[in-house]
Amino acid sequence: MYVRLVTVHVDPARIDAVVNLWETEAIPAARRQPGHVDGRLLVNRQTGKGISMFSWETQAHAESTGPDSVHLKQVLAKFAAYFLAPPVVEHYEIAAHT
Repeated sequence: MYVRLVTVHVDPARIDAVVNLWETEAIPAARRQPGHVDGRLLVNRQTGKGISMFSWETQAHAESTGPDSVHLKQVLAKFAAYFLAPPVVEHYEIAAHT
């Protein structure tokens, strides 16, 4: 499996709004994509740092929904008003899992 991490920084006072938007927009959008496995959102309420993590069946699935895809561009656009800095998008292979 493969994972895409999107690391963002937002105003800590707006974390709940970002979580709600992630649940109502990012999750449904990911579920519509081929190869979607699951997702998680990690937040630090003190610093405003967040990490969105979606897992994909194959590297091709992860890359087809990556930074140059219409999918990710549309999703990130919905969050743009919350970002204090540009998001950082990274892909990883899941080498071990419990």
